[in-house]
Amino acid sequence: MVYFLQMNFRFILLDIDETVLSFNAAEKFAFDKTHTDNGVPYGKNDLLLYRKINEGLWKDFESGVITLDTVSEERFRIYLSERKIPVDYIKFRTEYENNLGLNATLIDDDVLPTLEFLKTKAKIYAVTNGIKHVQLKRLEKSGIARFLDGKFISAETGYSKPSKEYFEYVESHIEGFVKDEALLVGDSMTADIPAAKFGYRTCLVAPYDKDISGYPVQPEYRVEKFSQIKKFFTDEKSYVT
Repeated sequence: MVYFLQMNFRFILLDIDETVLSFNAAEKFAFDKTHTDNGVPYGKNDLLLYRKINEGLWKDFESGVITLDTVSEERFRIYLSERKIPVDYIKFRTEYENNLGLNATLIDDDVLPTLEFLKTKAKIYAVTNGIKHVQLKRLEKSGIARFLDGKFISAETGYSKPSKEYFEYVESHIEGFVKDEALLVGDSMTADIPAAKFGYRTCLVAPYDKDISGYPVQPEYRVEKFSQIKKFFTDEKSYVT
């Protein structure tokens, strides 16, 4: 589908993980380091097991079924129990989350130059589900924080993205906010794009060959790389597929 662009976005609501920062890289780094530091043997299948457990819990969190604290507490309790590893899961969890904050790998080299450009065109706000101290550390370490006008981390707002309450919180904490002049940018069809139900204009950042046809809410726009959203903020008329 082709869209003719004549837009005046003044606000960017920017997802963080897998949109501008690689959560997969941070997760693997933290997983490897925590196991190594605790002398726990592991392999590829163990990471896959953890990811399956973690992703299931995060989906429940996004749906409002469980709290973020439950995600944090349960993922390693379940994982270590299934592997029958006699390690204190609370200590393991704490070390993992601290290690997670040490990795701030950018999705690609275009992220910071793109943010520098966007900063001249609009106000940029991070909208992210996650643990506050982990996300803040990664945003600072990556260099992204300096481009942000605000940060809305689910653990701090008390609500999970994509709940209506989360976005109402965001709206009420941005001075002069106008929903029609905001663009929500993210990679998730379950955590980001459903914001369209509440009147937001959304842009999915995902490879064009990713099948999203089965989701009930579809993005208004789609780009393959984060850097491509610059075209929404140029003065030139352009087309986007």
